[in-house]
Order: sequence, then structure tokens, then C-alpha cells
Amino acid sequence: MYDYALYGSSLNTLGTLGLIALVLAIAATVLAFIFIVPAKRRDQMGKFGKFLHDTCNFRYLIIEKILQALYIFATAHTFIPAFLPAWIPGTISSKTRQCSGEAPHLLAVSR
Repeated sequence: MYDYALYGSSLNTLGTLGLIALVLAIAATVLAFIFIVPAKRRDQMGKFGKFLHDTCNFRYLIIEKILQALYIFATAHTFIPAFLPAWIPGTISSKTRQCSGEAPHLLAVSR
């Protein structure tokens, strides 16, 4: 009924790919510390190399902008679904709002 051998082989494949990714990440880190991070090599680099050098040496923080965007997305993703059912026809929240005449945010607080 179930093909356990196929299921097991896919898990082994994921483990193998994870191990390959780990080895490649370690190699990329070592190469970055040799070729990108040292300050004496910055003058020899092109425009993209200088960008990588400044990023790896934290001349400016890219992570700050990424975290800011992630925070705004997570906040919107939390609040929009919380209030959306109040305006979707056929849901309990929309029927309660129509019957009582109250604003949907007051329903959440009062009940």
C-alpha cells in the first residue's frame, strides 16, 4: 500500500543535500574571509567587490532594512486577518455586525 523505500530515499536525499549545502556554506565563508573581508584587498576590487567588502565588514547594515520590512509584513499579516472576517458576507462576525449595528472592533472588545 505504501512505498516506504521511496519515502526513505527522499529523506536520505534531503539529508545529503543538506550536508552538501553545509559544506558549500563553510567553503564560501572561508573564501569570503580570504578574498573579501581583508581591508588591504578593497582597493583591488571592482564596484561589486567593494559592495561585498562593505557588507561583510558592516559598513552599513542591510539586515536592518530586511528586519524592518519583515516587521511591517508580520504586523500587517497579524492584523488584516483579524479584522477581515467582519466584512466577509456569510461569516459569524459579519452577521453579528449587521444585527447589532456596532463597529467590528467594538465587538472584539465587548464579547
